[in-house]
Amino acid sequence: MIRPEKVAAVKEIQDRLGRAKSVVLVNYRGLDSGRLTELRKMLRAAKVEMKVVKNSALAIASRDLGFTHLENMLAGPTALVIGYEDELQAAKAIVGFAKENKELEIKGGILEGKGIDAKQVSSLAEIPGREVLLGRLVGMLQAPISRLAFAFSAPISQLVTVIDQVRASKGATEQAVAS
Repeated sequence: MIRPEKVAAVKEIQDRLGRAKSVVLVNYRGLDSGRLTELRKMLRAAKVEMKVVKNSALAIASRDLGFTHLENMLAGPTALVIGYEDELQAAKAIVGFAKENKELEIKGGILEGKGIDAKQVSSLAEIPGREVLLGRLVGMLQAPISRLAFAFSAPISQLVTVIDQVRASKGATEQAVAS
């Protein structure tokens, strides 16, 4: 008979996985309590949640949700790093910490319901944030309009330059005749 607390743990994991935009699985073995506290604070500041889970409960929850690829990652201690707001949130936060703390092992994760491996998690962390990408898009859209406006104004500015040159040469000619 399955104990009610195990059923509750599986339901809780399923709820978190179902609401998440991205999840990164990590092995935190080797991090002392001070580093774990530092990690949790950093993740909280990045609006990312870290939840230590039992591998057996995660295996059941992930199998029920169709994330069977996670079963290969369930060796050793496992923590879920969960981003609820942004797809890149969890990857950026945990990869940054893992670069400074080699003991932290990134196992893989979930991005929008699909399984990803540790290399893909690292690649996600290198993608610029949403605001940066939107800024680049606006710049790219604005560039052709700016060039078009410059092209239309160029003949007018060239005409003004020619008129100024004619005036200057006419003034020089009149001064030469008067002398």
